[in-house]
Amino acid sequence: MQILRLLPLAALVAAVAFAAITAGASSEEDRRTESDQPIPNRFIITMQDGVQPDGYAIVYGLRRDAIVLHRYHDAVQGFAGAFSPDVIAALERDPLIKSIEQDTVVTTLDQIIPTGIRRAGADENATAAIDGVDNPLDIDIAVIDTGVDIDHPDLRVAGGFASYAWIFGSYAACGFYTSSFDDGHGHGTHVAGTIAAKDNTIGVVGMAPGARIWAVRVLSPSGSGCMSDVIAGVDWVTANAATIEAANMSLGGGSSSSLCDAIANSVAAGVFYAVAAGNSARDANNYSPANCASATTVSAVADSDGEPGGLGSAMSYGPDDTLASFSNYGSAVDIAAPGVSILSTYRGGGLATMSGTSMASPHVAGAAALHILNTSAPVDATGVAAVEAALVAAAAPQSSLWGFSGDSDGFAEPMLCVGVACASGGPPPTATNTATPVPPTNTPTNTATPVPPTNTPTNTPTPVPPTNTPTNTPTPIPPTNTPTNTPTPIPPTNTPTNTATPVPPTNTPTNTPTPIPPTNTPTNTATPIPPTNTSTNTPTPIPPTNTSTNTPTPIPPTNTPTNTPTPIPPTNTPANTPTPVPPTNTPTNTPTPVPSGALLYLTVRGSTLGGFSATQDDIVSFDGSGFSMLFDGSDVGLSGHNIDAFAVVDSDTILMSFDDSAAIPGIGGTVDDSDIVEFTATSLGASTSGTFAIFFDGSDVGLTRSAEDIDALDLLPNGDLVISTRGSFGVPGLSGRDEDIARFTPSSTGALTAGTWNAHLDNSDVGLSSSSEDIDALAMDASSNVYESTLGNFRANGLSGADDDVFSFTPTTTGSSTSGTFNSPVFFDGGAHGLSSDDVVGLDLP
Repeated sequence: MQILRLLPLAALVAAVAFAAITAGASSEEDRRTESDQPIPNRFIITMQDGVQPDGYAIVYGLRRDAIVLHRYHDAVQGFAGAFSPDVIAALERDPLIKSIEQDTVVTTLDQIIPTGIRRAGADENATAAIDGVDNPLDIDIAVIDTGVDIDHPDLRVAGGFASYAWIFGSYAACGFYTSSFDDGHGHGTHVAGTIAAKDNTIGVVGMAPGARIWAVRVLSPSGSGCMSDVIAGVDWVTANAATIEAANMSLGGGSSSSLCDAIANSVAAGVFYAVAAGNSARDANNYSPANCASATTVSAVADSDGEPGGLGSAMSYGPDDTLASFSNYGSAVDIAAPGVSILSTYRGGGLATMSGTSMASPHVAGAAALHILNTSAPVDATGVAAVEAALVAAAAPQSSLWGFSGDSDGFAEPMLCVGVACASGGPPPTATNTATPVPPTNTPTNTATPVPPTNTPTNTPTPVPPTNTPTNTPTPIPPTNTPTNTPTPIPPTNTPTNTATPVPPTNTPTNTPTPIPPTNTPTNTATPIPPTNTSTNTPTPIPPTNTSTNTPTPIPPTNTPTNTPTPIPPTNTPANTPTPVPPTNTPTNTPTPVPSGALLYLTVRGSTLGGFSATQDDIVSFDGSGFSMLFDGSDVGLSGHNIDAFAVVDSDTILMSFDDSAAIPGIGGTVDDSDIVEFTATSLGASTSGTFAIFFDGSDVGLTRSAEDIDALDLLPNGDLVISTRGSFGVPGLSGRDEDIARFTPSSTGALTAGTWNAHLDNSDVGLSSSSEDIDALAMDASSNVYESTLGNFRANGLSGADDDVFSFTPTTTGSSTSGTFNSPVFFDGGAHGLSSDDVVGLDLP
């Protein structure tokens, strides 16, 4: 994929500094307020128009393996109860049945105080006054980012500015001025929510509830952009310093003295800047704006329970109350804040969980707003420095009970604190158990008894389960990243789409009016024109090769200590961090977790799968005897695009590559067959939904020829990629053939990928060298054993098989001189499971 291909200049912004919603968000920290948990064996059946339910209810109510609990006659026509799989199968064949829906648990909906807000103490802060009553704070904060969702019901967007890179194929035009500062990505809206989500009855609440947000859009919908546009955004904020008291910059790129000068001058005008340290696990002094002395630079801490003491569960990026494994560090960092699995507002009126120093920085921007409201607005650099000094002085030292561990760089930045408890330094609370409710303890352990919903009478008769009913059906756990298309909650009466333009604070000079565009009419917005000293024909900067533009999951650099690798979240996610979602009380698409009983995940060239229907845009799960759908590509726009390599990273993240160039929903331009995209799921299984983002741009690192299609891949726990190509390949420092496996160690991923190549396996050394023995599917386990499938028949060291088989290899030496043994028999015999006419083209292990 060719994106942002400009002349080499370290001034290109390396995109938004976040780890995941790419939202990686990691699975073990997410739990929804309203439950979308299916209740085993419980179903709701509705009838076709005019068909009465009573006859069906009577007939099925007489069966041993069915109990009818409700009959519906008025709102709908149908019935509900507990039914065996045999009953459901019979109903599915009946043409008079309109729908069969599994019953789910329903709970109440309330506003949730995110863990980061609680850990920083904003819920105890008298100025924030978080009490569920919308009493918006009178302060103005700029979010210099991808824009902000101007219609989000939980935000008060006052106006804004937009100048960002517009991407035309392989060319990026910087300085694309527009009247629309609406969010084109989602990242800026998430940042804005942590700063200032309203204190009302929906969604989440921010550090400075209801503060006016000024959306300064300087990054493109891909999450990347040009340093010149970022400086234009800072310039606009400075021109409006009489109105705007604080700004947040959750972005980063190469070191830029021009940006630091711009921020220094903006600070001199009285604007406080909170900036993200970055997610490369490197010294923040090498990146801007993190290294800008006038700004307050923020590192990220992993906090799973919103409380101190390290009592919460471990997270994807470190144990509870430790420096996040991805966070930059060093003398440039001034203060730390929560930055892992942070729940906040998101584009489209919804919520999302994201991780990164991008999520830590807005906690500090909001804290600065609280301090300013409690004292006075700064008017110069001295006043801004006093705000930073006050936040640092009030913060909890790392060594205190309210601090954190894991920061070994010699610069012990303290932990943000704006509350009473953390300021007192008192003992941390004991661990609390907020796990997802499970069936009652008196349920027989050897009977698949349907779990009643919360409003079901406790004396409801329990049906006798059929003999083939599973004995311990687990309750699926929702994926960690809240859907980007979460239904928009009903806006309160102060929804910004028709809110009058706010009047600037009393400290705003009357002779410096700030044009405020109406938030609900971007096309006619009276957006202030940048000062005359801003050149509109700023030379297009060039992205540095080591800059990450929209890295979904920060990868530690190669010099990262070996004892802090980026862990891959387990599939059995603990559910002890409340992660609310504000839609209606019964989601229609129940998220399907990665199957716990899976032995292997497969993509095949064919459609039979031993009787199970699937195509090459699908990924299926094999449990040892049969197949089920893990990822349905047709649900998310992949019909006609064949997956020829994939890796299941965790319960809601899948990496995949395609066998030809493809236009993938949500990704600008064309994805090449040498690229890897990341799919972040909101649901998996037969009803798949989610979003795509670029994870690896092959053309950036030498994969430019037609033979260099990635046709096998896996992601290792330390963040390295192992890949094989369709034909011979040649990349910087390495060449090989189609049976070989190369290892890529990234320094950045996303639309600007950089890193180094090394040989991992030379399969010709161990007998795989014929044209049919091209490796076209691979996976590795925790012991470094390699699982492979070939393009055709294979024979090596006494082991042979076909293209529908998967065999394992245990290496004793790796690299350009490979040795080891092939394990007999084959790991997966495709012919024995109905795949004799199908080629395995992608595989992974649970």
